[in-house]
Amino acid sequence: SYRDGWQFQGSTGDGQEISIGRLIDDIADFFGEVTLPSAIEDLTIQNLGISFNTKTKDFTFTCEANFPVDGKEVDITVNIAITNQGNNSFKKEFSLLINTLAFKIISSDNTSKTLIATYNNPSGYSLIIQTLIADISNDIATYIPASLQITLKNALFIYQKNNQTSTTINNNPQNKSNFLFGFNLSSQINLINLPLVGKQLPPEQTISIDDLQFIIASQQLKTEEVNNFN
Repeated sequence: SYRDGWQFQGSTGDGQEISIGRLIDDIADFFGEVTLPSAIEDLTIQNLGISFNTKTKDFTFTCEANFPVDGKEVDITVNIAITNQGNNSFKKEFSLLINTLAFKIISSDNTSKTLIATYNNPSGYSLIIQTLIADISNDIATYIPASLQITLKNALFIYQKNNQTSTTINNNPQNKSNFLFGFNLSSQINLINLPLVGKQLPPEQTISIDDLQFIIASQQLKTEEVNNFN
């Protein structure tokens, strides 16, 4: 109803590209300082959508981007929520939508080359884990059974930008950036899906696991990198 304020929405033209840094500068002009991790400052966004409520004075910005990870362009959605706190102050929150999971960005240092984002769903969310990992890295996804379905409670996504060129593919320099997924999950696994021994087990043989935590990393991490993540 009108008592809840008017809700206005708008968007850019389809496929129109904008630097996320330029968007953040414009937001900062209206709402004060905005901290954007430098790990994503080079993103080019498109299909920018904006909504505004006349009563709460809250804004939301939603945009699509291609995020370079492990030599692959990952399709993500970036959400920026600006909540009016009164007294002309605003709370700014960033989140990333990877696959169907909304990760809240918790990095606070705009000079950091490391992006840290968390996902939280105490009720659990059922998904095939290979599908999620394949969105980030096809190579790593090949090591995960396609039938492995989990109930995800919490997840951690860490991305470390590396500006040093270390490899060349088709005469194009490639930046070897690191990423890490951490999961807290429960699952019921059919043991016939296990490598090597699975075919020797009865098809009805399963095992249930609750509050299992494990980590998937794009490459071996050095002690210094682990300390930076912590």
